[in-house]
Amino acid sequence: MIDQSSMRAAIDEIQNADPAVELAAICSHDGLVMVSTSETRDDAEVVAAIASELLSKGRLASTELELGALHSELIFGEQGGIFLRVINDEIILVVRVGLAVRVGATVQQMNRIAGRLAAGF
Repeated sequence: MIDQSSMRAAIDEIQNADPAVELAAICSHDGLVMVSTSETRDDAEVVAAIASELLSKGRLASTELELGALHSELIFGEQGGIFLRVINDEIILVVRVGLAVRVGATVQQMNRIAGRLAAGF
């Protein structure tokens, strides 16, 4: 089991690496927030609920397109984006970003952190 301090350190690392990262969270696949950098619980819960729905839709798309198991999702809108990274069968890493985000660096960091957390699970 991943301990709270490891999860907290992981999301703080992402939050502090790029000023365009607005929120980082680790949540269950069904949308329960485990840890978050959000100052308000409501904001984290909305992001986690949306991430859970995106995960479900992404898995369906991945299956229908025969892409294999879903690994990650990146979605952008006019004001920013949301990145999801599956850690294991139970939890995901979610990052909400502004438009100035360094996409490659953030995704690489998320992959590294997800691997580290998955190894400790």
